Amino acid sequence: MKIRKYKLTYQIFNFFLKNQLLHNVPLFKKYGLKKKYFSPLSSEDFRGLKSELNIHDAEDSRLEMPKNKKFQYIDTRFKEPLLSWSKNGYAVLENFFSEEEIEACNQDIEKLIN
Repeated sequence: MKIRKYKLTYQIFNFFLKNQLLHNVPLFKKYGLKKKYFSPLSSEDFRGLKSELNIHDAEDSRLEMPKNKKFQYIDTRFKEPLLSWSKNGYAVLENFFSEEEIEACNQDIEKLIN
């Protein structure tokens, strides 16, 4: 019963954030979710929904990425991790963000938490 109280409180709080949450409504419709802008979402809401596979999950990234013209412009240090996407299921792009960008992001998160 306690969780239900939190959900209700969450919905009431979100109700007053209409301007900040209305952008979600077209996405709810796109994915067939019968939700109001203030409704909470969970992974259960997405069960059974069809999703498109990322092209590099459907095809071998090591073979397909080099065919993409934009790939040649990617920094060399990022190419090997990206080529290994299909094998690993992820890519680690070391130092993709600068220290300054990371610090700014961390400060923004800190502000949101407090």
